[in-house]
Amino acid sequence: AAKGTGIVNEDWWAEYDPTDFDKSIITRTFCIADTASTVKTYSDYSVLMHVGLGSDQRMYILDASIGKWETPKLRQKVHEFWQRCTQLDMAYPLMMPWCFYLENKSSGHYLIQEIMSSGNIPVQAIPRDRTSRDKLARFLTTVPYFAQRRIVFPYTNEHYAHMRREILGLTDKSSATGHDDVCDVVADSVAVCFGAPAMDYSGWL
Repeated sequence: AAKGTGIVNEDWWAEYDPTDFDKSIITRTFCIADTASTVKTYSDYSVLMHVGLGSDQRMYILDASIGKWETPKLRQKVHEFWQRCTQLDMAYPLMMPWCFYLENKSSGHYLIQEIMSSGNIPVQAIPRDRTSRDKLARFLTTVPYFAQRRIVFPYTNEHYAHMRREILGLTDKSSATGHDDVCDVVADSVAVCFGAPAMDYSGWL
């Protein structure tokens, strides 16, 4: 276990069963990612998420894909994930994501350029800080939402254990797992969901 105090209390953890989830409460959704460009064991994971805001003012992780993919495979994974999330269900049209948020650094910068040139996915760029202090400060903004159990995870997702372990293992000193990629995506998702109805990251630049 990492040294320090856990940021997210285990009692704050909220989950749901996607098989009996009431999709009619979702008011808008988006896709979002934190990407890495190598598959070496010491490199970070790439994390892709489909996130929805409910009429109950809770943020639902609707889907997630996590892995270590080099850039060509990563590009394919992003396109496949977008296609999976944009399968239209006429009964729940608001489940369709309106854009894909991608970090604007390294592999993410390349993906933004490639996707924007292809015109297949509406993309918004997220500027990414490089220092751990900024990353921690960004994640701390999620604490009130975790404490109110307003961030909800699908416990049947194949990456559920990974997401839970990383988030509950994050302390004020370091990560118990050695990774904070899920935490980064959740922090950015909170900014999108609760920062403003139509969050625009251009002001960050």
